[in-house]
Amino acid sequence: MDNKMSEPADRKFAAEVIRLAGGRDNIERVFHCAVRLRLVLKEPELAQRRRLEKVKPVKGVFLLDGQLQLVIGLEDVDRLCGVLQSCLETGPDLVKS
Repeated sequence: MDNKMSEPADRKFAAEVIRLAGGRDNIERVFHCAVRLRLVLKEPELAQRRRLEKVKPVKGVFLLDGQLQLVIGLEDVDRLCGVLQSCLETGPDLVKS
C-alpha cells in the first residue's frame, strides 16, 4: 500500500492545519525536522491541538515556546511541509469544497 497521500488530500491536509493553527495570519514560519512539521505561531493559544491530533497523518501534537509541532513521520514530512508552505503563499482559497 502506498503511504503517499494524493495531491488533493495533501492540499486538504494543509488547509485543515492552517485553519486549526489559527489561520494563515497566525503562522509566521513553517519548516520541519526529521519527523515533525514545525509552525511558528504569533498567537499559540489559537491552535486547536485536540482537533489537530485527529487530522491524518498527524501522530502527535506539541506546543513548545510558541512553536506548534506536528508529528508526521519520516516518509511524509518533507512533502507535506512543501504543500503547506505553498498553500500559505498562494492565498486563502486552499481547497474548494
